[in-house]
Amino acid sequence: MTARFDVTITRFQQRRHSFCPGLQAALAVALLVVLDGTPFAAAQTAAFSSFRTVDSRREGGVPAAVVTAIAAEPRAGLLLTAGDDRKIRVYEAWGDRLLFTVPGEEWVHALDADPTGRWFAAADGLGTVTLGSLAAATSAKRVKVANSALRAVKFSPDGRSLAVAGFEPTVWILDVATGRVAAELPVGSADLRAIAFSPDGKFLAATGRSGNVRLWTVADLRPAGDLPLSHRRLRALAFSPDGKLLAAGGDEGAVIFYDLVNRATVDRWELPSGAVTVLAFCGTDRLAVGTTENLIVVYDAASRSAVADLRGHTGTIACLSYLAEQDVLASGSFDTTAQFWRLDRGPFVSERRRVLPEPLR
Repeated sequence: MTARFDVTITRFQQRRHSFCPGLQAALAVALLVVLDGTPFAAAQTAAFSSFRTVDSRREGGVPAAVVTAIAAEPRAGLLLTAGDDRKIRVYEAWGDRLLFTVPGEEWVHALDADPTGRWFAAADGLGTVTLGSLAAATSAKRVKVANSALRAVKFSPDGRSLAVAGFEPTVWILDVATGRVAAELPVGSADLRAIAFSPDGKFLAATGRSGNVRLWTVADLRPAGDLPLSHRRLRALAFSPDGKLLAAGGDEGAVIFYDLVNRATVDRWELPSGAVTVLAFCGTDRLAVGTTENLIVVYDAASRSAVADLRGHTGTIACLSYLAEQDVLASGSFDTTAQFWRLDRGPFVSERRRVLPEPLR
């Protein structure tokens, strides 16, 4: 009898290098799994479904909210989502129960949760930052930062500072305790789409339309170099957990890896189609790549290959958040849903099948 799995195969053009020694466990296991009697090949990826979906349409909103911002807070066991309906929703983990909603004034484009588990921050289309407590809705306060839309917001690793950027050629640093702007960092170009702190707290990076990444040293907020990584707009940045690599992606449809120790570009991985919208490292060697093709690709740095496709969204992937302790990835999309994906089982078999309704545009 032929075994049936809820798994599909997608072929990718790939290049093999010696970026890191050996193959990762996920790829090694993938080579052993059999689908209808045919082994996986090295240039193939497993595609699987999420194990849970949180859909704003179920709350009766008309129209439903696209999910353009998501943040998972593992210490408090919370999930935060936001989008074009001007509301920040705070759920129990996995979206089991809506705890409270913080109303806003404009489309929320970015969210982040304080690494110490105390605060959340949101950036909107009016140039306003909403800063509030993860414990109560009534604590939220709004800080007018810019005269145009904000598109990125990130807490520093120690939770004391907040970096914000958007359509203006400036990165603002806010003091979280007071909510006041502590510093303004000039950038060479406007239309900034992504910012990131290195996990060790040494560097801050920002990028956008120019394809150039600007670095600052966090200790003194001085420029630490410009990295011309792309000839088109970059939309996503992610530091590796050890702080040695910076990944960037955008309209060019490629992920560029920059070695911060040796100050050199060390690799470039191209999508078969579409653009990169968001990046999230999932452990040391895995990178989740959100795309305009309604797809999340799990990329393995050791083999320099795609090892899994996360399928289920029916709209562009707008945001990702990784929960390290559970090895779970949370994603948000223009299809009005947030979804959860397990990343701990090699070639993944869907836990349950579902057919999502057509997205609301």
